[in-house]
Amino acid sequence: MQRALRVCLASTAALAAVLPCARADDIQVTGAVLPGHLGIKASPARFTLPHTKQARVAAALSVPFVVTDTRGSGAGWAVALTATAQTAGGARVHGLSVSVRGFRMECHSCRKPADAIGYPLALPLDKAIRVFRAKRNSGMGVIHLVAQVAVAGTPKPTANGLRLTVRLAQVSGP
Repeated sequence: MQRALRVCLASTAALAAVLPCARADDIQVTGAVLPGHLGIKASPARFTLPHTKQARVAAALSVPFVVTDTRGSGAGWAVALTATAQTAGGARVHGLSVSVRGFRMECHSCRKPADAIGYPLALPLDKAIRVFRAKRNSGMGVIHLVAQVAVAGTPKPTANGLRLTVRLAQVSGP
């Protein structure tokens, strides 16, 4: 047993004499840093609003989407929505008031966004409006958002089959 230990120690000493010592500036590590991204996943939310001729429309709608910010910069981001209203025949509708009443959010393993916009917020038809803005150092990771949208008014022209479409207009930096 002692003979085996002596052989092992001698072998280790011989290797140590042959191999140079490593210093911190001798070690090279290679790799790549891949940039994250800022993106959104949503499909246009289309709603058929219940209404008959000469009737006032009032509806509460939910518009879901997912924002992914893996940039790691904490720069913040903003989301804009556009609402359009048409009859079943495709004619533009006027006389409706659309507003964003607020957002519900779900966030697991992420930094919740601190919204910099006050609600309720008017969403004029056919115009892109920033409806959510994550402040700096917030909103990083994957965030599930649901916009609470209210629609009211007396549509003109009056027709059955009134359709409201809410589309994501953009997602951008702050």
